[in-house]
Amino acid sequence: MKKIYPVLILALVLVFSGCIEDVLKETITSTTIEATTITTTVTTTSIRAEIEFIEQRVEYDLVGHLTEINGKLSYWAKKDNKEFIVYDGKEGKRYDDVSYPKEINGKLAYVAKEGNKWFIVYDGKEGKRYDYVYSPEEINGKMAYKAEEGGRRFIVYDGKEGNRYDDVYSLEEINGKLAYVAEEGGRRFIVYDGKEGKRYDNVEWPTEINGKLAYVAKEGNKWFIVYDGKEGKRYDHVGTPTESPTEINGKLAYRAKEGNKWFIVYDGKEGKRYDYVSYPKEINGKLAYVAKEGNKWFIVYDGKEGKRYDYVYSPAEEINGKLAYVAEEGGRRFIVYDGKEIGKNYDDAESPTEINGKLAYVAKKDNKEFIVYDGKEGKRYDLVSSPKEINGKLAYVAGEGGKRFIVYDGKEGKGYDYVEYLTEINGKLAYWAKEGDKQFIVYDGKEGKKYGDVLSSIEVNGKLVFAAKKNDVWYIVREK
Repeated sequence: MKKIYPVLILALVLVFSGCIEDVLKETITSTTIEATTITTTVTTTSIRAEIEFIEQRVEYDLVGHLTEINGKLSYWAKKDNKEFIVYDGKEGKRYDDVSYPKEINGKLAYVAKEGNKWFIVYDGKEGKRYDYVYSPEEINGKMAYKAEEGGRRFIVYDGKEGNRYDDVYSLEEINGKLAYVAEEGGRRFIVYDGKEGKRYDNVEWPTEINGKLAYVAKEGNKWFIVYDGKEGKRYDHVGTPTESPTEINGKLAYRAKEGNKWFIVYDGKEGKRYDYVSYPKEINGKLAYVAKEGNKWFIVYDGKEGKRYDYVYSPAEEINGKLAYVAEEGGRRFIVYDGKEIGKNYDDAESPTEINGKLAYVAKKDNKEFIVYDGKEGKRYDLVSSPKEINGKLAYVAGEGGKRFIVYDGKEGKGYDYVEYLTEINGKLAYWAKEGDKQFIVYDGKEGKKYGDVLSSIEVNGKLVFAAKKNDVWYIVREK
């Protein structure tokens, strides 16, 4: 049953850019958020400023993981040792445990626990209960998840249970079909589109390469790639346990090791053997990787070895269609961009980044740090963060004299004790700031209301949204 409570809202003061705005006083009828059997009252206050915000007081012990699901706000909450999801302003059923919300084909999905059983809640409906359920994934517009019952594990895909095995993992969409690794009796294999593949001692990383299934397999003491159903040449190692094969310009590429030498296999052809090679990467449609020979490091790009240095950092980056990477010589780092060494006149240079099609990087000189953007040095500070693009403009955090502030499009923002979490919301810069024991969001150059705790902001349907806590009370704050 709904309950309506008239609430008299007293004057609230919202400070923006040091100016105190007039407070809108109004009496607002609270909206009621209903679960199956539980009703929670939320007070809504409208605050006038250059940017209007709606502040909702929510009577929860904890809130977190704000997420946009199909253009609507969803978040995790906890009250009286029960957990639940709030979606589009409506509180879901309370459970002993719930996972964070996730979007599957435009609908809300999450894992819930009641008693000793786990299940999926999808589009408001509870699924079958199992001993354990893992976080769901979207495969070709349908929900897939791993479940466990009686010590056996299996995949539930589009509501149908697959075969039960000792274990299953690594769910992937390959050419619109479900693929995963299964283990049975100490042997592993791929299940793809419902069909079991050949069994090996080990199988890892089902990956789509040019619309076909590729994965790493091991038999005995040899590793190899299985691509489009065909086994490749066997090596001492293929990649690493945390590394999948990759696609470069529509062709299969991976690292391999034979004896004490590493090399890249690309489009079925072995590259030159080196003491070490990095993970392959596509730069402007061409293969690039870092190699080591003796005590020197260099880039191999489009089959050609670059200049040798004391060290070359991986990975390389693509900036405006050109290769960029960090190299080190004589204890100093610098940028190599389109074959040219840049920043060797500095004590250090790192973090090459593309900002609006131009190169930006962090440089250090005489114990000061600064950004070099499009060949021009920025102002020098005690410290700067890596550069970031916000609405096509350069943004970064700088520190000077114990204060931190944002430099955006060449202009310094106000200094605070701490700032971080730069993000773009509807084409505008938003970031988290702290001053003393207060936290707040600065959005489009304007300070928001100060709270004891503020979670970083997200964009929901083109509007800024964040969660905040003041005097042990949580609020959901939205741009009006």
